[in-house]
Amino acid sequence: MNSFKIAFLFFLTISFSSCFDVTEDILLNKDGSGIATVIVNLSQSKDDIAGFINAGEVNGNKIPTIIEIKEKMAEVVAEANKLDGISNVESISDFEDYIFTFKCDFENVYALNDAINILADQYNESGQPMIFEENYGFDVSSFYRYFNYPIPEIDFDKLSMMEQFLLDSATFTGIYRFEEAIAKCTNTSSQISKSKKSTMLKATLSELVKKQISLKNEVIFE
Repeated sequence: MNSFKIAFLFFLTISFSSCFDVTEDILLNKDGSGIATVIVNLSQSKDDIAGFINAGEVNGNKIPTIIEIKEKMAEVVAEANKLDGISNVESISDFEDYIFTFKCDFENVYALNDAINILADQYNESGQPMIFEENYGFDVSSFYRYFNYPIPEIDFDKLSMMEQFLLDSATFTGIYRFEEAIAKCTNTSSQISKSKKSTMLKATLSELVKKQISLKNEVIFE
């Protein structure tokens, strides 16, 4: 089993046994270029995660060492820096609080879309063919956050209390910042800042699974 698959299993396992928060932060310039940042925050469960790593496995799945995780993250950064329209890729790992940050510059959102799909396909260990998705769109009047990912149907009421708690506790936060003022957002769950230069959308994993909230949004500029 290669080190990426080990790392993937590690994060997949802790996702179902620990609380976590994912933040997507996009800074978009007028010309469509910008900076993309993703933060995976596992600090609420840092003691559990440290125990998983020390034990070396969870539920029969081998857990990567910190050295293996660092090596794989460095490899992904190096591969991402080779992609067209992507530059200044970096990752920051905090192995005390288990907070992981990935950041890059992009020439336009379509280069960012391509980079996400290329890397996802390159490191796909599922055995299933990749479905290439458009995550973002942009024109002179609007920014688009698409959300067409297949979400499995889950009978929430039949889950254990612990599983329900974890789904209710895990959160996704999308923050989108612009040089131009925002006139409105099509997603009613999205909050526009007082400055009208940014918008935020926050949802728990259970809200996404139940389809109570979607991340799909069009931000329309004044």
